[in-house]
Amino acid sequence: MTTPPGGHEWLDVINQAPERERHLAVHDQHLVALNAADRAAWAAGSWAAIPRTTITGSATHVTERLTEYAERGITEILYQPTGPDIARELETFITAVHAVPLGRP
Repeated sequence: MTTPPGGHEWLDVINQAPERERHLAVHDQHLVALNAADRAAWAAGSWAAIPRTTITGSATHVTERLTEYAERGITEILYQPTGPDIARELETFITAVHAVPLGRP
């Protein structure tokens, strides 16, 4: 597969924006909410990529995945909180990370 699930549907909606404003349409509500293009992609199955490309879920799930990474020697991750309540997302992530056993003396 050369495109992500829902990629064509997402692009179809983005291409409806006037060319001079298209770069803005791409970022509309980015990491805060779904815009029209995101909703089209979601309906077309983009949701299927989430478990393969992100660590998304409860604090317990995030802790489990980060523990697996630490056990494999991964020492750095990139974190991007999303959604309408960034403070809650940050607090939940901090809780999850603090529960990861790092094997330090």
